[in-house]
Amino acid sequence: MKNKKIKIAIDIDDCICNTLDTDFTYGYYYAKRNNLFNEEIDYDNQYFFVPKTFNMDKNQELDFFQTEKQIIMDNMLMFPFAFAKDVINTLYTQCEITILSSREDIYWNNKTYQYAKKWLKKYNFKYDKLVVNCLNKGIFCKENNISLLIEDNFNHAQSVNDLGIKTILLKKSYNKNYANNLNKFALNWLHVFDIINNDYFSNTLQIKLKKQFL
Repeated sequence: MKNKKIKIAIDIDDCICNTLDTDFTYGYYYAKRNNLFNEEIDYDNQYFFVPKTFNMDKNQELDFFQTEKQIIMDNMLMFPFAFAKDVINTLYTQCEITILSSREDIYWNNKTYQYAKKWLKKYNFKYDKLVVNCLNKGIFCKENNISLLIEDNFNHAQSVNDLGIKTILLKKSYNKNYANNLNKFALNWLHVFDIINNDYFSNTLQIKLKKQFL
């Protein structure tokens, strides 16, 4: 039986799957076609939003999401990170899992929920609830008694930490400088699993859960 006291919310993009890497690839070709590409761009120091990196104006930004992004989503070209599914599906046996995305319908042709559900089903992720268009994850987590948010976006982490809720950030170049005593960094999904095991589960349960996929 699940332990309903432990409620975990988990982001999708660049937390479970390689959204940014895929977006940058298609953003590169879009920028080349529209004379936006600049070889001097230091991608490691750019914000994690592709239109900003390639200096797209608002019309180009919307066009990018409605053309290139449409190709990515229709063909489900994004892939899960190593062990993401294994860890999440193992946690699902003990915790209440909410997949929590800030994807907005304006950028996903009003198919945000359908795309996310289809992708999660394709890769056999187990969860209790899927929520999209969540622009304030702090308020959502507070109102829904979430104990832990797993995320990559430091802005969302801060909105949650400010309300006294713990986070695990998958460490990226754009979030590595975030500092909060309610946050822990994880290098990968096996590291996420170790952190949750140590913080929430008994030694006996830790051993049992690890045997499920290690």
